[in-house]
Amino acid sequence: MKTEIAIVMSSLVVGGVPKVLANMLEYIDYDNYDVTLWLYGNIGALESQINKKVTIKRWVDPYTAQTKNISSIIIKYLKEKKPITALKKFWYRFLSRINIKNNNLNSYYYVLSLPFLDEHKYSCVIAYHGLEKDLLLGAFNRFIAKKYIAWIHVEPWKITELHNILYKRADKIFCVSSMNKQNFLSAFPGFDNKTEVFFNIQNIKDIKAKAEEQINTNMIQNHSILSVGRLVHQKGFDIIPEVMSMLLLNGYDAKWYIIGDGIYRETIEKKIKDYNVANNVILLGEKLNPYPYMKNCDVYVQPSRYEGYCTTTAEAKILCKPIITTNVAGASDQFISGKNGIIVDKFNSNLLYEAIAFLFDNPSVKKSFSMELKNESNENNEIQKLYDFLK
Repeated sequence: MKTEIAIVMSSLVVGGVPKVLANMLEYIDYDNYDVTLWLYGNIGALESQINKKVTIKRWVDPYTAQTKNISSIIIKYLKEKKPITALKKFWYRFLSRINIKNNNLNSYYYVLSLPFLDEHKYSCVIAYHGLEKDLLLGAFNRFIAKKYIAWIHVEPWKITELHNILYKRADKIFCVSSMNKQNFLSAFPGFDNKTEVFFNIQNIKDIKAKAEEQINTNMIQNHSILSVGRLVHQKGFDIIPEVMSMLLLNGYDAKWYIIGDGIYRETIEKKIKDYNVANNVILLGEKLNPYPYMKNCDVYVQPSRYEGYCTTTAEAKILCKPIITTNVAGASDQFISGKNGIIVDKFNSNLLYEAIAFLFDNPSVKKSFSMELKNESNENNEIQKLYDFLK
């Protein structure tokens, strides 16, 4: 009999977390495991990259009209001859109402009062974006499972009482880097015994194959820089125009290509105009295949303000590019600064400029970084941690 896993996610829009999920799903042993992916909201462009052996289902907004009427929920379970379940649902709705002034408890008991999204009992349910409160609520309370996992990808910026309640329900908490785990346990002490590092899995063969796709190489020149990611505050791309102006001022004829889209696009466009670098900072928009650009760029730079474990630097490593990253969670797991890349101490335009200028002035260092990365092992053995837990 196969082990049945349900993975609960918000969507498959282009981004780091859906991408690493798609990668992990390529390494699942489908002879022994069945996987159902439950998505909330828009499915997204990365649906095409999900392994065809995965069943994709939708879960519905818990605050829609269909779920507000407690009497219809009670009637449903009474008709199914489940009086105890009906009584529990009524009791949870009652608790949500008497805790109406406590948003955390009100939300918690309200979701407990809702019908199960799937009456089937899974071996394991995974809340794959384990800091999203609503996703955790749905995964841990609307699915029936023997075991529950919370997967932590980013820093715990918004700590609530409800998160603590839900993490107590988790049987395992996977964090995607050593610093990510350290920061999580600092925010949520007391979960050491069930928290473990699970590094993001990269689809190495797929990345190398897609990197061979032909692009307009006129877009890539000597002293070309690439950054890939969503145009949001986290990724720090709004600092790029300032750094580029410093490069130009000091005589570096460079171009900086940015792949991605998001709510910070207008902010970045304004800064490009303000710093007068429109000919040197080029927004390429969202691309499902950024790897040919990675392969052909001179230097890959990730100027993030924070990360859990940066996917794009891991991908650029596979393509053996000289890489500069800010000192975010996961950076020290991926790089030894000065040996196979450069870790800039903090999010700072001067420090980023100095690191880029250093690589431009020292091509032998760029070459040594690339050679070091070629000699590193890229084997994906992390999936065994999931199998060991499920056993």
